[in-house]
Amino acid sequence: VRLLWNFLMLPLVFYFPRGAPMPGRLAERGTATFAMITAKDTIHGEGKAYQVSYHFRGPDGSGNLTGYSADMAVESNHYNAVDIGTVVTIVFDPEDPKKSLIYRCGDYENIGLG
Repeated sequence: VRLLWNFLMLPLVFYFPRGAPMPGRLAERGTATFAMITAKDTIHGEGKAYQVSYHFRGPDGSGNLTGYSADMAVESNHYNAVDIGTVVTIVFDPEDPKKSLIYRCGDYENIGLG
C-alpha cells in the first residue's frame, strides 16, 4: 500500500510548491526517486525532535548511479507513519544529490498549473 501511495504521489512532484521551506532549487529542478528509510531517531533538547534517515541512488556527476544517505527532521505524525524499511518518495537536486527531502514530510502545499 505504501509503495502504491508513493507511486501515485510522483506526478505531484512536478507541480509548483507554495509557502515552502522546500529549497527553491528542489522546487524548480528536483527529481523524484524512491528511497528506503534506514533509521529513526528522537532527539531530546528543548522539547522532542524527530529525525528520519534514508538511503537512495542518484547520479554521481559522471553518468553513473551511486548511493546517498541523508537525514531529515520531521514532524511527529510523519515520524510515526514510517518504519525502518519503508520505501518513500524523495526529491533531490540532480546537480547536487546530497540535497534532498522526503516528499510527503515536507511543509508545503502543491498546486496545479491552472
